[in-house]
Amino acid sequence: MNNSVFEIQVKSKAQKNALETELLKLLKPKVDSLRFYHICQNCVEKSWSLGEEAAPFEESGIYFF
Repeated sequence: MNNSVFEIQVKSKAQKNALETELLKLLKPKVDSLRFYHICQNCVEKSWSLGEEAAPFEESGIYFF
């Protein structure tokens, strides 16, 4: 069991659709699952990170669908 978490920024609806298409090609439905979470602007403002990482989201790169 691998419970990895990956953070990405999707900059357009077309990019989101292309990402889903590519991920579906890699997915093995009987053993894999992917979960997507919509992060609203209010949630972005409440997000933080620990350590020396950059801010979790770049304001100019956030798009909401």
